[in-house]
Amino acid sequence: MALFNPQKVKQEKQAKLAEDPIIAKINQRRRQLLVHSCIYYRMNDNLIEDYLFDQFAHELKDLVIKYPEKAKLAVYAKEFKGWDSEPHLFSGYCLPYDDDWVIHKALQLLHYRDQKRIQGLE
Repeated sequence: MALFNPQKVKQEKQAKLAEDPIIAKINQRRRQLLVHSCIYYRMNDNLIEDYLFDQFAHELKDLVIKYPEKAKLAVYAKEFKGWDSEPHLFSGYCLPYDDDWVIHKALQLLHYRDQKRIQGLE
């Protein structure tokens, strides 16, 4: 007889949510905004131009407005609550870019960029 495994149930639920293309896009844009905010505000560097960050932000805002229930199921829902409704919050400055995953991913991307420069590929 199999025992109830809450961790497995949680993983299965997350996998099912990730299959939804709207939730997947919201996840992608939230993570991109967090990572690039971390790179810009915390590490005083950048990998993307401001206009591209703005495009990501506007696309995320449109998705959240169009699919508010799905936005609540996506990653970092609590951290992005109200972000799209307050003009002064629309930058990445107010986002929690001190999250461990965000910092790790930001460092990883900067390292990748630096390696490409060393190799003369950029």
